[in-house]
Amino acid sequence: MKEKILEVIKLSNKPLKTGDIEKLTGINRNQVQKIINELALEGKIKVDRCYNKVLGLNLEDNNE
Repeated sequence: MKEKILEVIKLSNKPLKTGDIEKLTGINRNQVQKIINELALEGKIKVDRCYNKVLGLNLEDNNE
């Protein structure tokens, strides 16, 4: 599921809210939030906590 969420974030050209990711992936909102938190802690994505948006991938660490 992490890979699916990362792919949606990667293909998006704008910040996404948890609900947007839920609609695009079909994954339960609580699961999406849990995975977003894990990815943020791992440093793979940038998150704006004030507006609860995923800003995008953290490109500094993702040179895959």
